[in-house]
Amino acid sequence: MQEASAKRGAKLVVVTLEVVLEDRGSRALDDEERVRIREIYEEGYASRDFSDMIVTDVQNPAAMACRIAAAVFPAPNLP
Repeated sequence: MQEASAKRGAKLVVVTLEVVLEDRGSRALDDEERVRIREIYEEGYASRDFSDMIVTDVQNPAAMACRIAAAVFPAPNLP
């Protein structure tokens, strides 16, 4: 994917979102979701060596998007 991105003049950024076993605000995780999350951790998805960024502590999707965008497109240094 890196090579294909480079050919198109694009930058590939891989972001891994850490999954937690806690409920999501007012939405409770069901037993099947909790089992799958445990499987994901056992399969190593939470520790990908090729990730450019691992997001672990974001309160909501908008905050997560802002945090990722800030990391991918850092603000220029202004005088």
